[in-house]
Amino acid sequence: MKSMAQRIRETMHEHPDWTPRQVAEACGTTRNRVYQVMHYVKKAGERKMLKLKRKMLPLKQVQAEVKRQEPAQASDANERQVGGGHYKEKSIQPWDFIASNKLGYLEGNIIKYVSRWQEKGGIEDLRKARHYLDKLIEVNL
Repeated sequence: MKSMAQRIRETMHEHPDWTPRQVAEACGTTRNRVYQVMHYVKKAGERKMLKLKRKMLPLKQVQAEVKRQEPAQASDANERQVGGGHYKEKSIQPWDFIASNKLGYLEGNIIKYVSRWQEKGGIEDLRKARHYLDKLIEVNL
């Protein structure tokens, strides 16, 4: 009997144009499991199997767009805040802490919501932080 990961890899190979949702439905699993397999497939060098339909701009276009933009001064971004002043009063802004420690998306959002909950979102921000923490635990099991 084939493992779920083997079935996912075979389905992705047979249908390179399918989205992760379509692969998950065909294999009877979750999209998260498909993404995990995609991650390991990519790390193992099987990149040809990862020709799933992309809805984003190709990487080269994104890189070219970033190069065309004027580089912003780091202090400029810290001086102006869009949507309130709840980060400006911190001794270190969350994004500086996140960037300095090279934290990922999930960890960064946890830091963001925990650091601002008293000034901005209250208990709802703590729930959001817990939601990201649950996801972080889930993807690392």
